[in-house]
Amino acid sequence: MRDIAYLLGQRPQDVYALTLDVNDEDLVSITQLKTGRKIQIENEGELTKVLARTRSRVSRPGVRILIVNEHGEAFTPGMFKKRFNKARKAAAVQFPLRDLSAKHATDTDASALAQKRLAHASRAITEHYVRQRLGGKVKPLNRKITGS
Repeated sequence: MRDIAYLLGQRPQDVYALTLDVNDEDLVSITQLKTGRKIQIENEGELTKVLARTRSRVSRPGVRILIVNEHGEAFTPGMFKKRFNKARKAAAVQFPLRDLSAKHATDTDASALAQKRLAHASRAITEHYVRQRLGGKVKPLNRKITGS
C-alpha cells in the first residue's frame, strides 16, 4: 500500500479504493474521492512490479479490492495505519501516511508532471505542497553588524 500510494502520488483513501478491474495492463485509472477528478497513470517500471506483487496476494474468491493483507482480505484504513505506525516507529521516522503524496510531488523533477499526477487544479497548489515539505526559501540578512 505504501509503495503504491507513493508511486501513484494519491491520497490513502484513493489507493484503498483501487479494485482489480480498475487496473488494466497499460493504465491505472483513478477517480479521486475528494475531488472527483479522474486520472490515468501509465503502468510501467517500479509501479508494474509493485502492482504485480500486490495482485499475487489476492487469493480469496470474490475479493475485488487490490490492497489486501496476507490472508487475502481487504485492507481497511485502520489495519494499514496500525502497520504503518509500527514500521515508522521501527525505522525511527516521523511522517504521517498522508505525506506520501507530498513526498511524491517533492521527488518529481517537474512540477507540471507532479501537478498532473496529483490532479491538482493549478500548479500553485502543487508548488505550495512542495514548499510546505521542503520549507520556505529565504535570503539571509544582508548587513554588517554595527555597534559594539
